This record gives sequence, structure tokens and C-alpha cells, in this order.
Amino acid sequence: MNIKIIEKQLTKLLKSLPDDFTANESFLTLLSELNKRAGLQESSESAVSVRDKILDSIPNSAFLVNTSGQISKINYRVSELLGYSQNDLIHKPYKSIFIDDPICDFFLEHLPGSKKVQGIEVELKAKDGSVLPFLLSGALINLPRGDYFLCVGQDISEIKKTQETLFKAKIKADEANKSKSEFLANMSHEIRTPLNGVIGLNKLMLQTELTEDQTEYAEMIRSSADSLLSLINDILDFSKIEAGKLEIESYEFALTDLINGVSSIFQTQVKKKNIIIKTEIDADIPGILLGDMARIRQVLINLVGNAVKFTHDGHIIISALLHDENEESKIVKFSVRDTGIGIPATKQELIFDSFAQADATTTRKFGGTGLGLSICRKLVWLMKGEMELFSRVNHGSTFWFVLPLGFNNNDSHEEGPKEAKAFIEKGKNLIVLLVEDNLINQKVAGRLLENHGFLVDVANNGREAVTMTEKKKYDLILMDLQMPVMDGLTATKEIRNRKIETPIIALTANAMQGDEEMCLAVGMDGYTTKPIQEAELFKIIDTLTEEEIDIIF
Repeated sequence: MNIKIIEKQLTKLLKSLPDDFTANESFLTLLSELNKRAGLQESSESAVSVRDKILDSIPNSAFLVNTSGQISKINYRVSELLGYSQNDLIHKPYKSIFIDDPICDFFLEHLPGSKKVQGIEVELKAKDGSVLPFLLSGALINLPRGDYFLCVGQDISEIKKTQETLFKAKIKADEANKSKSEFLANMSHEIRTPLNGVIGLNKLMLQTELTEDQTEYAEMIRSSADSLLSLINDILDFSKIEAGKLEIESYEFALTDLINGVSSIFQTQVKKKNIIIKTEIDADIPGILLGDMARIRQVLINLVGNAVKFTHDGHIIISALLHDENEESKIVKFSVRDTGIGIPATKQELIFDSFAQADATTTRKFGGTGLGLSICRKLVWLMKGEMELFSRVNHGSTFWFVLPLGFNNNDSHEEGPKEAKAFIEKGKNLIVLLVEDNLINQKVAGRLLENHGFLVDVANNGREAVTMTEKKKYDLILMDLQMPVMDGLTATKEIRNRKIETPIIALTANAMQGDEEMCLAVGMDGYTTKPIQEAELFKIIDTLTEEEIDIIF
């Protein structure tokens, strides 16, 4: 009964009573009951009014649903976004505006038990048939007329559009990165293949009788080829670092061998420039450390190479000092100090940027891509260290980096890769199948093997290699990857399918991240890249073959 009707009836009743009326107990009880009901009705209607105001004050779409799953009230935002009026939805099943019934059921089933459900992504049907995405939250609330579910939906249409745009952009970026990686892989292969011929044939030429001028020219060819190979390796390292695919290894190495080995590489150059190169190694540092010696060596060679390039008199000092220590590692500070031309303060941070140099003018005296120092700093970061520099114009520069390196208190140790100074002193009469389509590389690799006592047969492609292994037993197979008719990976699979267990080493210009793993996955036993590194190749051969090769380091 409406509160106004109750008040009207009470007023009429009281006016009709005689003046001498004495209220008995039953009348007072009735009056008290009517007042009580009027108060409850007033409270209920007041609660409804407050409820509606609260619902309309919510800036997002809001629904009030009873425990039977019927819509009891909607706010103005529902009307704006979905186009429904109050009459369209009142007493209608809540799931009638859902696209996905299971999500609706899940939402309603979890509300009573949890009292609150947050952030469920749903799609709601608008009156015109369109579909809008919402992020729906709900809570169980108690009202004088019973329990209800208050459901609030945030329109996420714009967020979805942004996500879709970002997703499409990511796909394009991934495709671009894939194209870049494929381009780098192809360019690396195409450049390394002829470069292997240049370096290999030049090395063979240097082993023949040459005039003094011819020897000088051949040495200049070797120097230029080495510079080109270094450039290619820098670009590949840069791309691997940018893609997050460059891996840092950890193994034992001798610190003294590392420092002295780097110094020995530049002895010829510094003698020609009349400068001195020195080494300093802290006696408190253990002789054997644990880390990625190859990457540390790469950084040091780059820093010393720059020092040699920019120093015209004086000296260069390569040092390793104990910076700090803890139970697990020795913090070693490596530094390269020179008395060269120095770097202006305004350029010192710039030179660590990719493709940047201290002197970017077209008249600069010194070449380079500007990748070296950027790669060095990133390598140091990957090894959990840091790199900095101190320099004054005309007073020289000091590049330093600190690295945490493990150590072994035991005297015994197994060293990791040594520096590439090995050569074969005594070959062995192994029968080798060289699988290579490039005639120049056939000549280079074949002559290298023959010079060390190997007997060499040549296959021009993978198909020939498969046929030849069926007819003749080989002690070793050197397999190129990219070849006509049949590539090296397919040929390896075919050979392994025929139960031929001859060791197969990939000798390839493919030098991208993942190429080695791909070779091993199809059944190869070793992997090395072109241009051929003699020491590396023969160490792999020594590991995979039964007879021992005498190697001098």
C-alpha cells in the first residue's frame, strides 16, 4: 500500500472519531501497526530513490539484476551505448543481452558465492544488433526489497581497437625482422663464400715462392680480407644482440693466456708505428677464471685495435686488476689505456651509440662502421658487467669494463676454447669427402686438407654426396649447406637414413644464430663457418675421429 494512501486513511479515521473517544488497547495496537507499516513503506521507497540515483551516477553502463537473473533496472549509460530503454529490458532475462551464454552463466554463478567478480571480458548485444566489448564487474548488494546483483560494464571498444592496431603493427614488425634476418643470413652467406676463396687462396699463395713485392701485396690482401671479415662479424653480432639471440657461455680459461694472446695479435702493428704495448695482470686474481673468454677477447681486441689506430707515439697498456670479490666471483676490471689523440668530452657518450663515431665528417682520417664500441658495451652488459671510458684530448684514453667472473679453488681445470694459433704438425691418411659446389672453395678446402696428409674426394652437391657414400667408406665428411640439386641438410638426413655413421662436419657460410643447432638436429656432428679457421676445423676433426692429430699451440 502506498504511504500517501495510508496517511490519508489515518487522517480520515482520526477526524471521524468523537471528542470523548477513549482509545482502548486494541485500537492503539492497530494504530501502532499502521504507523509501522507507513514507516517501512517510506523507508523502502526512499531506498529505491537512493538506489536509482546511485545507479545513474555511475559513469559506466550499470545493470541491476535480481537473483533470478532478471534485469530490474538499467542506468542511462546502457541506453546511450546499447540503445535500450527501461521498458525494453525490465524483467527480461539478463543473458538475453549476452553474446556468449557460458560467460553469462559463469558470471551469475560466481556472484552469489564470491560476493564480487571483477574484470570479466564479455560481448553485449546492442538493440540495433551490433556487438560491443565490455569489461564486466559485479557485486551482491542487499536492499530492503531483497538481494540484487549490481553489474557494471566498462566499454572497451577503443581499447580493443588499439590492441588490434598494436597486434597488426607487431605482426608487421615481426615480418620485417624476419625479412631482415633472412636478408642478413643471405648476405652473410653470399659474402662469406667468395671471401673464403679470397682468404684461402691468398694463404695458399703466401706458402709459395714469392718476390718481396708479391709477398707485401699478398699480406695487404690478407689484411683487407681480415678487415672485411671483421666487419661482417660485427654486423651479425649486432643483429643477434638486437634480436636478443646472442648467448653468453661460461667455461674455464687462463687469464694470462687471454691477455698475452690479445697483446701478441698487435705486436706487428705497434712495431710499425713505433709504439709499445704492455700488459699488467694483478697477482691477486686467480690464474683460472670462469666466463666467456671468447667474448671478453672480442671486447679487448676491439679496444686495443682502436687504441692502436688512434695512438701515434707512446704506449698502450692492457691490464686486468682485482676490483672486488665475493664468495662466488672475482670482480675483474679490464682496461686498455693509450697515449693517443683522445676523445672530446661532448663525443664520449656518443661513441657507444650504434653506427656513431667521434668524427663523423667526410674528411675523417680513420675508418670504421661505428658498431665496434656499441657491440662491446652490449656484450659487457650481457656478461652482467659495465663499461665506461675516461679521455682527454691529446692526452689519451682509457676504456675499462668490470666483469664478475667465477673461479675454481682447485688446481685442476678444463680450459675452454684456446686462441686460434694451432696448426697441424702431422696429418693422417684419412679419406675425406668434401661436399662443396663452389669451385674456388673446393680448391681452397681441398688443398688445405691435402697439405696436412688427408686424401680428398669432392662431391659437387648433396645428391652426389649421398651416392658416393653408398659406394665408398669415408672417415669424414665436410658438408656445405646451400647447394644446387640437394642441400647439405637434406643430404645429411639421407646419409643418416642409410645408417651411415661417418662423422659429418658442417663447413658453411651460414653463420646466423640457430644455424649450428639446425645442423646438429639433422644428424651432423660438428659445425664451423667460412672463411675456414684452420685451428677450429682441425680441433673438431681431432675430436670426431679416432686417430689423434698432433696439434701445437
